[in-house]
Amino acid sequence: MVYRLLMWLMIFLCLHTPGFTLDFGYTTAPLPLADSENGSLLLAQEVTLSEPGTLQSLSMHIVTAAGFLRLGLYAPVGAGGSPGSLLAQTPEFAPSVGWNTRAVIVPVSLSAGTYWLAFWPSSNSLAFSKITTSDPPSRWYTLAYTNASLPTTFSTSSNTSTSDWPLYGTVTTETLPAPASGVSVTFQASVQNPVNLTWMITSPA
Repeated sequence: MVYRLLMWLMIFLCLHTPGFTLDFGYTTAPLPLADSENGSLLLAQEVTLSEPGTLQSLSMHIVTAAGFLRLGLYAPVGAGGSPGSLLAQTPEFAPSVGWNTRAVIVPVSLSAGTYWLAFWPSSNSLAFSKITTSDPPSRWYTLAYTNASLPTTFSTSSNTSTSDWPLYGTVTTETLPAPASGVSVTFQASVQNPVNLTWMITSPA
């Protein structure tokens, strides 16, 4: 009887447990260097999504709050290309110091692969942190800030930069994201009264 109950409980959890979440991009902040004076620039950096999922939100870490901000996600032009068509965006918002997470206006299904996370600040006083990297370079171009939507296509004459910023997207996925190297995830069931179901995550010392 207990084994049958355990089997039905496991089936119920598989059918009714909501999807897992997976972040892609820079999730650590602040980064070592300071950055500002980016008002009315549309900036984007390449990121890699390791598993397919549905994009739910975009996040950016702010050091000094000012003006308004809009976040977006662009598809690459070809395999590993520069930013192309707009896939999703957040509404305009007044950022605050720390992490700012906003739901995208329309969730979108994404395949595993490379994408471009973008942000569009209105004020030169809005400050955040960054790191320098050249592989691949980020992209930017001048775009007078308005409260309208992000452009549906990123400029083909954009400039390159060696900066990346604390910016990431969050997707929901139907499978448990793969653990980091050396980390194991184990499911344990204890057949007793009551029945205990436990996820265990272990890593080597």
